[in-house]
Amino acid sequence: MHVSLLNRPDEVIAVLSGELTLTTLDDVLPVLVDLSDAPEHDVCIDLSGVPVIDASAIGLLIAVNQRLRAAGHDLTVFCPPGQPRGLISVIGLDQEVKVIDWSNSGSNPAQPGVLYH
Repeated sequence: MHVSLLNRPDEVIAVLSGELTLTTLDDVLPVLVDLSDAPEHDVCIDLSGVPVIDASAIGLLIAVNQRLRAAGHDLTVFCPPGQPRGLISVIGLDQEVKVIDWSNSGSNPAQPGVLYH
């Protein structure tokens, strides 16, 4: 699991690649906790490079969303069709968090910036 960060004037985009499961959660947890602890901007998490997520990933997204909301900021998840999007929908997270599928637009709003891990 790798995380790249792209800082924009009004948001930070975390671009994840690889499976996001209980076994890889420690690779992204410090980054996402840092982004949601004292946020200065809204946060976008790009899951387009993530083929598989599990319940622990859903829990992480819920926690990040709660921390951001408590600080007056929003979480957006970029997530094309596939297993991650399906699980997000089944759990109902897409009712709490803005989930966007940009795959049909022909452009990726999150070009990787600095490689974090």
